Amino acid sequence: MVSLLSKFGLSYYYPTNVVCTPNFTCTTELPCIGVGVTCNTTTSLIDKFVLYNFKSYKVLASDVNCFVGISSATFYNTIFDDNFLYDSSKIRLLHITNSTLPSISKIINPSIKELKVLLNSDYNGQIPLSYLLNLETFSILSNTSNDLINLSFTNDIINYKSFKYFQIISSVIPSFKNIGVEELIIQLGINFDGNFNSLSTFNNVSKLSLIQTKYSSSKSISYKFPIELNQMNTDNSTKLSNITINYKIEKPTTFIDFSNFNSQLLEITLDNIGENFHINRKFPFSRLPSTLKKFNLINCEQLTYLTNDSDVGSLDYSVFNGIESVNLYSNNFNDTLPTQFNGKNIGFLDLSKNKLRGTIDSSYCSVLLDVSNNQLHGTLPSCYSCYINIPQTLLSSKFVGNSNLNVTTSTPCTTIIPQIKIENNNTIIYGNDLGFGLDYISIIESYSIMNQWKVGTLSKSYYLENYTKQTNFTVIFISSPLVYYTLSTIQNPPFISSFSFTSLPNDLKIFIFKGSFFTYNSSDIIVEFDIGDRSSDGGGIPNKECIIIYSTFDEIKCSIINSFIELNSTSNSLSTIIKIISNPNLKIQFPIVIGDSSNVNITSSMVSLCFYGGTQTSGCNYFNGQGKCIGSNICSCNYGWIGPTCQQETHKIISVIPSNQNGGLVIITGEFGLYHLNLFVLLGNGTINDPEKQCSVQIVSSTEIRCICQKGIGKTILTVGQNNFNASIPYQYNAICSSDCNSLVDNNNYCNNLTGQCNCDSGKFQGLDCKTPFIQCQNDCNSLIDNNNHCNNVTGQCNCDSGKFQGLDCKIPFIPCQNDCNSILNQGVCNNSTGVCTCANDKWTIDSYCSIPNHFCSSITPAPSGIGGPITLYGWFGYKHDNLQITIGGLSCSSIQSSFDQINCTIPSNSGIQTVNITQNQLSWIGINKFQYYQVIKSCPNKCSNQGICNQKNGQCNCNNGYSGFDCSAAISQQQSISTTTTSTESTLEPLPITQSEIDKQTGTFSLNNQETKYKLYIQSLIEVDLNNNPIKTYDLQDKWINTESDDSTGTYLFKQNLSNDNNGYLISTIQEIKQTKEISFAGVDFKLESGSIKVSIEINNYTYSSNLNTLQLLFISSVNVSTSNENSNNCNDQSTKLQNINDSDLNYIKIEKNGKILMGRFVNSVISDNRPTLITSTNLNGEGNNSDSIIVALNLPHCINQCQIDPDFAVLVSPSFKSNCGSNDNSRKNWLLPVVIVIPVVFVSIIIVVIVTLSKKSMFLKIKIKEIKLKTRK
Repeated sequence: MVSLLSKFGLSYYYPTNVVCTPNFTCTTELPCIGVGVTCNTTTSLIDKFVLYNFKSYKVLASDVNCFVGISSATFYNTIFDDNFLYDSSKIRLLHITNSTLPSISKIINPSIKELKVLLNSDYNGQIPLSYLLNLETFSILSNTSNDLINLSFTNDIINYKSFKYFQIISSVIPSFKNIGVEELIIQLGINFDGNFNSLSTFNNVSKLSLIQTKYSSSKSISYKFPIELNQMNTDNSTKLSNITINYKIEKPTTFIDFSNFNSQLLEITLDNIGENFHINRKFPFSRLPSTLKKFNLINCEQLTYLTNDSDVGSLDYSVFNGIESVNLYSNNFNDTLPTQFNGKNIGFLDLSKNKLRGTIDSSYCSVLLDVSNNQLHGTLPSCYSCYINIPQTLLSSKFVGNSNLNVTTSTPCTTIIPQIKIENNNTIIYGNDLGFGLDYISIIESYSIMNQWKVGTLSKSYYLENYTKQTNFTVIFISSPLVYYTLSTIQNPPFISSFSFTSLPNDLKIFIFKGSFFTYNSSDIIVEFDIGDRSSDGGGIPNKECIIIYSTFDEIKCSIINSFIELNSTSNSLSTIIKIISNPNLKIQFPIVIGDSSNVNITSSMVSLCFYGGTQTSGCNYFNGQGKCIGSNICSCNYGWIGPTCQQETHKIISVIPSNQNGGLVIITGEFGLYHLNLFVLLGNGTINDPEKQCSVQIVSSTEIRCICQKGIGKTILTVGQNNFNASIPYQYNAICSSDCNSLVDNNNYCNNLTGQCNCDSGKFQGLDCKTPFIQCQNDCNSLIDNNNHCNNVTGQCNCDSGKFQGLDCKIPFIPCQNDCNSILNQGVCNNSTGVCTCANDKWTIDSYCSIPNHFCSSITPAPSGIGGPITLYGWFGYKHDNLQITIGGLSCSSIQSSFDQINCTIPSNSGIQTVNITQNQLSWIGINKFQYYQVIKSCPNKCSNQGICNQKNGQCNCNNGYSGFDCSAAISQQQSISTTTTSTESTLEPLPITQSEIDKQTGTFSLNNQETKYKLYIQSLIEVDLNNNPIKTYDLQDKWINTESDDSTGTYLFKQNLSNDNNGYLISTIQEIKQTKEISFAGVDFKLESGSIKVSIEINNYTYSSNLNTLQLLFISSVNVSTSNENSNNCNDQSTKLQNINDSDLNYIKIEKNGKILMGRFVNSVISDNRPTLITSTNLNGEGNNSDSIIVALNLPHCINQCQIDPDFAVLVSPSFKSNCGSNDNSRKNWLLPVVIVIPVVFVSIIIVVIVTLSKKSMFLKIKIKEIKLKTRK
């Protein structure tokens, strides 16, 4: 490290012993010097560093060898020694960006395990893969869109080698025989040969991506689909699990059969593959790998498989059968959604962000569908509408963006039909509209097995593996509203407890049977009335079916014609049969009596209990082990069973979880059986008719009862009654804590039911309600060293002993600054880690306590040339002026009087533009070319071309009749002398062509058109530059203006745009057509704006600088295009470009002449800086001469603080040599372009630019105004 620090001049900032000292913050980065380091918290050794922006020296491997604990190094914009990659060093992770990388010509240093390179320059050649043997991770990419890397790789590896990550740009896909890669990314270079044969050697690649470069994408270069992947070894040893293709694919000629792919391939992604991946608009895959779990075809906005062309047909989903997730979003599927979904065992189908129309058929219920952001209409199938309003399912988001699709419903869901069975050792819930996963359902049997339920075919089933216990389940579907279902795997026949009937006027009788072991599938249950033999001829009357209206586990409702009952019943008695179709053994037959009562209980005399005699012992639930028949209709019940058919279980209570004193949920566990006739739960000695004692039962299963009980206090008795049997257990109300003790977040928090106080999880939560996190402090706040340091476990922050320690762990000594950096006066802030002041507001120097002003000058009044005299300097000079000296052009200023913002003095005689030096408090501020000795008698440019009179007061020409321009070198606008023939000397006056102006409200540009010539002007960009004129930030302004106001009557148009990556910065451009000629004055100089001119004002507001030393450049472009049409051709005016630059004391001029048109630019050598005029200079960066089609003018501004205004203007005039009539046209004339770029360095936030270009009667005036300076300084 000593070598590295000394080479790059960093020894002052970092210790040379490579051990972090107490005064050194490991994570600090110093942008001003370009180095950041990180220390290992255990060893205090530097283990990482970042180095950037150093190109003066080459970095050697030995430069970093003193980093004893180094593990990672990152270099930006750095030059390396040719042997850097090969010489011994301790770096394991090496990252190189935008640097000069030596060619890889031999085996890389074995200590380097990760090499990632991002280049912005040419890098060519061939690299043997053996040179990379020591690496685990390798990446080499281009950082530009021009694809400057032209590499190829050759495989010369003999023994097996594995990489974790490998990413390259290559013109050839290399062989990967004997090479394993966890993730391989190959960018196909600009010279890629299109050969995919080497893919057959990728057996040991786990994840493969073939992608196009930025350049290939922009040029729409395409390659074929890599069918060579099918040629991998056929021994099923191929490891490839993921394939991504991200390049334009050529149109295939035959359908692709990918089913023979011998790999455990799990996912295929085709991303942005272009518009040609189809065969006659059909999906080009005939079959896909059987192992595939996910298929993605995305972001192909020009690709469509759905079409109205009947010869082509629609997308066939069956090619995706067995794939869990199929994603076809953000394509161009522009047609009707296929009516039927013919896919099988597809879990999820994403068709979002397409252009699909039509309705959604119920066949799509077999897949979880996402069709958001399409053009669908109609209503949703019930499998979706039942759950669409349930927030936790997020189902509604999969249908948004279809304006005519009804995705809301207020109708209760009635289509959920669950059933249950035991099959292949699994308990399976199946049926209709059962949701799309465990978020849609809650299943209660034993709470310990809930998380073991799995999802079968979506919207079809849920299953519990290896669970065959016959029991009851309470199933809750999270629909709207919540619906509770009881499902039983016990093979019991239907049990009837009571029935009722109602006669309706339309000759119908409605029967309601109550009991248990019915079914929710009304098509799977039959209720019949057996009339028996009623005819004289002995013929029987067939059973009459009672039509099912609805059926649940414990209730059936059916209807039958009333007259049938009346005609065929005797003694008001009917034999009734209820049976389950899917299991014929599950049925019951019993008589019912039709009387006046509308609710008749089934008694033992009504039910055929059992038959006794011989070997017939059926009934009494004998086969379920509940009892046996001991006589005709006489059952003997086994232990735990009661009732006439042994159908009722006795029950017992094992435990109870009581509610608190306010009442609420009570959970009772025990053995409660399958029958729950007349179930009740009571607290105390009350009766079932006592509402204050009775609990409201919510959920019942064979092992648990959940109910809501009333409030109470102390001890009492809880009784559960059912099936004419009661069981009791002692009960005590829980004491009430102030809250739930945050137990839902941490179940180790709990309420002490004896004390009513929360017991919090130690070390995690605290407070009366256990909701306040218990936060440990770092290193116990160094309390062993100073017991006045202590931890605030609410905030996790240390409270350090004031004046002694500081930092997150109170280990950093507190070092005071002298005078506390004058913080009371807002002059600085003390860094108590170093004892060094950080001075504020860019107005105070970094001395020991921020007492010395960091002065600068923003404007200076001029003095007459050859005379000198009193001048005033404005700016910031502070309140301390020790040994104040001012020199201008090397001459000392006398009679100095100073204040915090103004200095007055007297300057000796001199001339020209001079440099200013202001020195005080041992600090100097230098303004290069910031002072002007002005000429009292002024000269005019080009002596007015001998075609005008010079005004020596202001240095401006008054042109003779027939001439115009700042030097009278251009013709007047109205007419021109031309020769009528090639032999005659007679002249006639013809009018000059008329100019038309255009303002583009979409882009904020404007143009002036005359004949074939079109002048277009616009602001290209805004650039922040440093002191060396290096760009720091560039903002592209072209074509990003937003028209905010337009007034055609006054010809005024306002545009605005915000600066990207700048929260406050924005620009306002105002373009105005001048209707009448008027005089203006700027910085004491008068100007005239002619009628028909165009004025452009630009404001830059709230710009935030990266450094107070930086300035701005505004690029303003004027382009001229000459049409090639015969109508406007005047080739006789063709000429090469001439440039001229003229500097006077007050004004600076440029002139460009081409094809009879003259562009004139005038810059006032004064600026309004903070409301005061001062000097600026402008520079023609091209120099003078001919045959140049561009000119760049740099305006050098002073250090403006609050406001700066500058005032250049431009005019396009007609040369006296311009010919209005050229005779015959020349069709071979070429276009030419004349750009004028105005580079404007600024140190301000707001700028207004006004431009005038004059052609004929049109002119353009440019004015720049700067205001509201805001600086952001980075130390």
